Amino acid sequence: PDLMLKYYGYDNFARAKGLRVVRIATHPELQGRGVGSFALKKLVEYAEAGDYSWVGAVFGATDSLLRFWMKNGFVPVHVSPKRNPESGEYSTAVIRPLRPAIRDIVRTTNFGMKLRLAYELDNFYRNMEPEVALILFSSGERRGVPLDLTTPEKRKLRRLVEGGLHYDALSEVIYRMVINYFIGNMEPKMEERDMLYLIEKVLKKRTWKGVGDVFNRDPMKVARRIDRILYGLARWYLGDAR
Repeated sequence: PDLMLKYYGYDNFARAKGLRVVRIATHPELQGRGVGSFALKKLVEYAEAGDYSWVGAVFGATDSLLRFWMKNGFVPVHVSPKRNPESGEYSTAVIRPLRPAIRDIVRTTNFGMKLRLAYELDNFYRNMEPEVALILFSSGERRGVPLDLTTPEKRKLRRLVEGGLHYDALSEVIYRMVINYFIGNMEPKMEERDMLYLIEKVLKKRTWKGVGDVFNRDPMKVARRIDRILYGLARWYLGDAR
């Protein structure tokens, strides 16, 4: 409640009763067998039967933990801009709403989280693993977000498709397009590795060498692959591939 009030101003959330999961510990021999999910299921049933509006948790985000919580119906709503000095992970808050009013708050806050993440990946979240960022982008409800390209921007994308311009000549248009892709419905579908490339190159604004270092790939091969990815994405936004 303090987080939702302090960062997002939802005083009605602060008045709603909820349960916070502090820790889930499963014996190593029983991990991966659904024990943790079963415990959460029973906790949610208890909360729904009582006068509770939400169940939440805060933890250091890893790809496996995010998948676990999201699989059980929890939605990320906030990611700390600072890494935990001990674990090196970004503390992330997730909520499973149990009432319509809280569901609306979670939907709005999740979208705001994704928008902030997209714009701050080259700043506060620069050291975030691209796999973690991708899972956060894929969380919550997927919805199309219109991208109002100006006529000059459309012309630039057209030249990209036709081979007349490359990344460095229209990086600002590509930046807008890729942000729209990740905060929207993530259409067209693409391979996970391609999305990770876009996160590291476009959103984190790394050099070609920097992207190559992240994936242990030759920078020139990465550049050629990203050119192909952007070609397909530009065709989609121009309406050529729909």
